Amino acid sequence: MICLSFKSHITSIAPNPNPVIMDSVYKKTHEYVNQFARFNSTDSAQAARQILSKDTTLKQFELAQLASLCPEEAEEAKSLIPSIAGKDDDALQALLNEISGLKRYQG
Repeated sequence: MICLSFKSHITSIAPNPNPVIMDSVYKKTHEYVNQFARFNSTDSAQAARQILSKDTTLKQFELAQLASLCPEEAEEAKSLIPSIAGKDDDALQALLNEISGLKRYQG
């Protein structure tokens, strides 16, 4: 999904891109997304965002980092994202557990 959006975005910026270059960029982007994606579908990614959005004190950057890094423990999350150091461990751990469960059971 991200790659399709990327390709349409590039095409809108450069209406007549070189197809060889475009295919190369698309392929590399697709490989990157597949390698580092934590969720294998748009629905799973949206569900993760909804789970993380339950904590209204998290900033957009923090939401994105938690979804991208998918830490298992609150302590790990706080060491990776210093701006959430003041968050309650139990509440943060509950969110991380939900995300972990989502990753385990995504289809």
